[in-house]
Amino acid sequence: ESLRTSFKTVKGELVQQVEEKVDIPLVMTDFSSGNEGQIGQEKKQMQLESANRPFQLHRAPLFRWTVFKEHQQGFMLIFSIHHIIFDEWSHKIIKKGFALLFDADRKNEKLENLMPELQYKDFAIWQQRGQWQELTSKQKAYWLKEFSDDVPVLHLPTDFPRPLMQQFEGNHLEFALNVEEVSILRRIARENDITLYMCLLAAFNILLLKLSREEDIVLGTPIAARRHDDLQPIAGMMVNTLAMRNYPKTDKSFKKFLKEVKQRTIDAFENQEYPFDILVDDIMPNRDTSRNPVFDIMFNLMNQDDFSGPTDSSYFEKLTSHSYKHTTGTSRFDIVFNAIDLEQFIWFMVEYSSRLFAPATIDRFINYFRNIITYLPSNTDSLLGHIPMISEKEKKEIL
Repeated sequence: ESLRTSFKTVKGELVQQVEEKVDIPLVMTDFSSGNEGQIGQEKKQMQLESANRPFQLHRAPLFRWTVFKEHQQGFMLIFSIHHIIFDEWSHKIIKKGFALLFDADRKNEKLENLMPELQYKDFAIWQQRGQWQELTSKQKAYWLKEFSDDVPVLHLPTDFPRPLMQQFEGNHLEFALNVEEVSILRRIARENDITLYMCLLAAFNILLLKLSREEDIVLGTPIAARRHDDLQPIAGMMVNTLAMRNYPKTDKSFKKFLKEVKQRTIDAFENQEYPFDILVDDIMPNRDTSRNPVFDIMFNLMNQDDFSGPTDSSYFEKLTSHSYKHTTGTSRFDIVFNAIDLEQFIWFMVEYSSRLFAPATIDRFINYFRNIITYLPSNTDSLLGHIPMISEKEKKEIL
């Protein structure tokens, strides 16, 4: 039903409307012949155009498909969809549905109905009932305690003055942690009984401590918020955002900080259903128009299933170099680190505000992050204040 959803305003309220039937426009472009470089540029341009073209919320469907014919047997499907009806989990559901349809067609088999028993509207109804209200009431108490004092503002060094009104011009880049760096993180995680996410989050907090000299840091992390089994097959916008608050004080040892990050992460994840937008209203009645509410930095670690890029190791070997290629895009936050665990490598897509940071500055931030990781294996008892972000080689070059 989410794919047949539009939204209407009724008595001043935005309400979901599920259409009985929708026409799905399909644009197909043949790139099976022509110059490879020129074709690649045209495809990128069409992808950007599809992604940036606005939707009309009152008119379903709130998604569009574009098919590229790349060669005689190869096709690429570009799926652009409005976030109001979809999240990353929903994307997995649709991909699985496509795979089942293609497999059934290939085998000339009849496929059973893919429609789940429950739909997004059932989730919305459940949110109004006592069980949900009781759950979120308890979680509200946790989050209000977590932010019972002032919400800290992270002041990173920027290249340009922060605009009075938030702007969304940004750049993107990819990089990958190499085999050695990933091995370090996995070993630390294993020895300290923590997850890879917790280990990366701790290292990222140390980077922000070094850059800002602030010891009270809040980052945003998206979370599926689908712990109930009945929610897992439903396509719809259920993702929530957690405000991960940690205290990377310079006089703490790295080991102690890891333990704190572990417990605070567990606590936050146990209270993941409380809607972030309501939390914002609870703790930030007054907003700063130049910033996002609560935090300006996002950090996320996803699973290998979420990666749709190239899979050959040579691609990632290139991304492990300390030379980064920036492309123009958008960024809703000052900096976003999206990571995917690919076993041998950890792939990152970084977004950043080009109104605040120059590409060379982001390059340095990434290299500092990697330097922190490579310092840690034999120095887990070090105080956070003693962990360097500049390598010995860089120090010599500076001197």
